[in-house]
Amino acid sequence: MTIATLKAGLIGVLLVSGACLALLSIAWLAIHSLNVWPEWPTIPRALSGYLACWRVLLYSLISAGWWRAFRMQRSTEGRRRLQCLALIGFSAIVLAELTRL
Repeated sequence: MTIATLKAGLIGVLLVSGACLALLSIAWLAIHSLNVWPEWPTIPRALSGYLACWRVLLYSLISAGWWRAFRMQRSTEGRRRLQCLALIGFSAIVLAELTRL
């Protein structure tokens, strides 16, 4: 391993850790901003904006991870497999979001 590879790996770990920290802080804000922890199943509409931001960050983290895996894959077969998995994952996310309507 070279120093550049170690630096790239460390930067990737730090980026993922930072994104996870952002997701956790938004979730914490959503839970504690109006002090609604005991009434968690009946969250007021005022918190839906925080939860929407959390979902957007989560989905962007998933897509960034997929894009990085896609760029690292050199073979055509591997890229085709990743595209199939991405289509399945995207469909699952769309179905999950549509069930919330």
